[in-house]
Amino acid sequence: MDFIMVEPINTKYSAYHFDGTRESALEAIDKWDGITSNVDSSNSYKIIFNDGSVVMPGDYILMIDGKPIVCNQKEFVTKYRIVYDMRDRIGSFYSMD
Repeated sequence: MDFIMVEPINTKYSAYHFDGTRESALEAIDKWDGITSNVDSSNSYKIIFNDGSVVMPGDYILMIDGKPIVCNQKEFVTKYRIVYDMRDRIGSFYSMD
């Protein structure tokens, strides 16, 4: 019998933070099927995906196996660690220098 050592595979997902603006809601439903509507007659919007999941302002959308999965902020910060944040980019490209 051979002895081997293993480590867990580090799985990385893309995540989007939904800020509740109309522009972000329209961008999301362009990427994924769903509808958008106002939250309690305010200027904030929510997204309702075709599978029935609802994205409220402040929620995160994770892409897992090509499907959008919704997490509220508490779930997100306890389960995931951000390894790269596109919002920190300066300019139209990313450089590793």
